[in-house]
Amino acid sequence: MKNIETPELLELIERYDDYFGTPGQIELMSCLKDLQQAYGFVPRISYPLLENHFQTSSKIIVSLIKRLPALLEEGGPHTLLVCSGQRCTDKGSAQFITEIEQLLGCKVGGVSKDGMFELRTQNCLRRCAQGKNLNIDTDPYTEMDIDKLKKVIETMKKG
Repeated sequence: MKNIETPELLELIERYDDYFGTPGQIELMSCLKDLQQAYGFVPRISYPLLENHFQTSSKIIVSLIKRLPALLEEGGPHTLLVCSGQRCTDKGSAQFITEIEQLLGCKVGGVSKDGMFELRTQNCLRRCAQGKNLNIDTDPYTEMDIDKLKKVIETMKKG
């Protein structure tokens, strides 16, 4: 992960200049994805720059980050995104989701008791042949079960 330096950050955001007016929400989403790729998350230090450049608010920025599974907010919980599509359901994902809820101590849409994980579902993660599928942040995991997930979580908690 790179250090966050304002000149580099500003240069990345200014790539989305629009000489015919203010860049729109599509450009903002592309910029957020570029920030994610560059830093591993969307840095909070970028919010005022994004607000000014795209003439938007931090509430809109945070909302977009939460709605796009590929984006992570700096300092936020890790996102466990579990496939709830039909093929994964046929392979036991509904039971898997219930087991994850018990493991984390929260329901889908909530945050674990320790604040480290947010549990979400998505209809299909496009890896049907390898189900049960989940993503942790932007990392894909296939053929998962609760024991494999426990090992991944333990490793993450150790640092």
